[in-house]
Amino acid sequence: MDPVPVADRSVRRLAPPTAPSGWSLVAAVLLLNLVFAVIAVRDLVTIREHHIQQVESGVRNMAELLVESIAGSARTIDLALLSVVDELQHELAEHGKIDDKMTERMLALRLASLPEVTAIRVTDASGTVRWGGGKEAAKPVNYADRRFFQEHRQSSKNMLIVTPPLVGRISGDWLVALTRSYRNPDGSFAGMVAAPVPVVKLAGLFPGMPVGTQGAVVLRYADRSLIARYPPMPGPAGETGSLQVSKECIAVLDSGQNSAVFHTKATPDGVERTYGFRRFDNLPFTLAVGMATREYLDDWNRQVAKTVLLLAALALVTALSAWQGRRMWLRRLADARELLQIQERYRIAFDISPDAVNVNRLEDGVYLMVNQGFLDITGYTRDEVVGRSSLELNIWADPADRRRLVDILRRDDHVRNFEARFVKKNGNVIWGSMSASVMELDGVRCLLTITRDIDDLTRTAGELAEYRDHLEEMLEARTRDLTAANAALAQARDAAEAANRAKSAFLANMSHEIRTPLNAITGMAYLIKRTGLPADQAERLDKIDKAGQHLLELINDILDLSKIEAGKLDLEEAMLSVNALVADVAAMLAGRARAKGLDFEMQPDPRVPEALLGDPTRIKQAVMNYVANAIKFTEHGAITIRTALVEEDDESVLVRCEVEDTGVGVGAEQASRLFAPFEQADNSVTRKYGGTGLGLSITRRLAEAMGGNAGVSGELGVGSRFWFTARLRKAAGTTPAS
Repeated sequence: MDPVPVADRSVRRLAPPTAPSGWSLVAAVLLLNLVFAVIAVRDLVTIREHHIQQVESGVRNMAELLVESIAGSARTIDLALLSVVDELQHELAEHGKIDDKMTERMLALRLASLPEVTAIRVTDASGTVRWGGGKEAAKPVNYADRRFFQEHRQSSKNMLIVTPPLVGRISGDWLVALTRSYRNPDGSFAGMVAAPVPVVKLAGLFPGMPVGTQGAVVLRYADRSLIARYPPMPGPAGETGSLQVSKECIAVLDSGQNSAVFHTKATPDGVERTYGFRRFDNLPFTLAVGMATREYLDDWNRQVAKTVLLLAALALVTALSAWQGRRMWLRRLADARELLQIQERYRIAFDISPDAVNVNRLEDGVYLMVNQGFLDITGYTRDEVVGRSSLELNIWADPADRRRLVDILRRDDHVRNFEARFVKKNGNVIWGSMSASVMELDGVRCLLTITRDIDDLTRTAGELAEYRDHLEEMLEARTRDLTAANAALAQARDAAEAANRAKSAFLANMSHEIRTPLNAITGMAYLIKRTGLPADQAERLDKIDKAGQHLLELINDILDLSKIEAGKLDLEEAMLSVNALVADVAAMLAGRARAKGLDFEMQPDPRVPEALLGDPTRIKQAVMNYVANAIKFTEHGAITIRTALVEEDDESVLVRCEVEDTGVGVGAEQASRLFAPFEQADNSVTRKYGGTGLGLSITRRLAEAMGGNAGVSGELGVGSRFWFTARLRKAAGTTPAS
């Protein structure tokens, strides 16, 4: 598999040399071992530098991706705050006061599109929370002593202020909050709007990053206080708000750089790491993504150990050989020649390069030797390859490529960078770049071939072209880095795999980026309408707003279903009243029903306990899906919402919610598939009423996640009754219903 053995045969035809003296043998042994040691050390240093360069590029890219994801979420939340501020200022300008019910309803609608936020709360000028989730009239919460509230009260501008990590006075959990002020008609300070984001939700973005088992992702506030860390670290240094930072990190923070890479041994948890650092452009946050040195240099350390053992073994062998008598020298020399030939063959055939290296008999194309890279790329075992030809294995995807290669070899006896497609054992087709040369091995004409897998490079180039359409600013900033990365990808497969892992982590967080432009469109359309426009322009803006809201609902449904199917749905456990939640939904949608001339009625079951523990957002979402469908598919008649206590024990209750209408109804065949994703009753319904068919599927998944089920009964042309059940735990002190 290498022309070297041919040179060996010419050496064997020479007369054997005379035995050297003892001192010359010692000098030769020492010199030989020194040369091997220098070469080994040089190669090890080069490999280590390459590993470090790959890691530095990887952590820098991961930090960039996480910063973009978190910043996108912050922009979405700020847009919602601006719309709330505009609505409140409009109410004050028009009516001189703020309507409680209207404000609570408006805040609930804004909150529904912000999964990262636990509530949107509004204070009056004194700092007391007046509107928004989590407040109790008996225990008012006041933010007047909070620094961010004081800054809003003292400033004449409606600026965005992001708080440092603090313990929420309502939730009792660590959080950061995005806040804005709103003004009276005369410009005086009227109060503040706050959107708290729990630290645990920010930390939930980090586990998808490929940082290894000992890597870390650290999000800090501008004052160096810790916001969130993955993985969590026990002790004071790992607690939210901690100011314990390594001196290397402090140097980067004080330098004012937006992006950097630094290495530190004195981490709070004692793990030596290389970090990629990124400062947020419009938020008082910094982010560091680190990979542990012992992990990313683990392969290199093993290679060092192997190299040391090999050098020690070589030194021992050569030392023993050097002190043998001259009588055994000629025989030892012959053995050494044979050993050298075997070592050269082994070095070529089983080289650590990821490229596929193989030797084929030129006469019939049979594989004589293949390396591990060949087996890794093609998926075959050594026994399946050696002794068979490429035609038997059907390696060539296009026989014309093989014929072209044969023609070139007949003409030139070698070929360089010959690109062709090859078929792996599993049937997948990949691109390879082949270089080959005709040689003699033990008197047999053979073909030595080295093939590099360029499939990942081709696919990565396509993916980078796709990213360019959506990430122009990021690509402009990293053009030089990507050019260098492409050159590195041409040398080793590991860099391409690292890029793929970074890409996967990025795609896992793209849901925030999908919703951000839609929220911006609907938010700006809403704000423009408030400025006062001619009727025809107002009508067009209203259509834009409705279309944007509809598209946002469709995307939210698709993302909710994807999250449920991926097993990433986290249910909240908060104090709730089922009857009160259903009443809220009824109040929100009653106007739409009466606008169509429908009777609208709610029949709560008084036996359902008032204090239960569960996820109020998901229960309201399920009820709202049913009621919205009932209004959509009912042209005349009535809609009734009911609650019922199905089962009860000492720990929990099983509650049933149902919505009955006199609409188009459903048949038995339609009912069997209504709750499947993307399904509606039939194609005519889709054409008439629209929709993705995801609402009922999401409702059933939510009900199952809450320990219940969902279903429907009805008759075509008469009406239908949609229901779901949920098992909810009793709150402390709740007594069974009589």
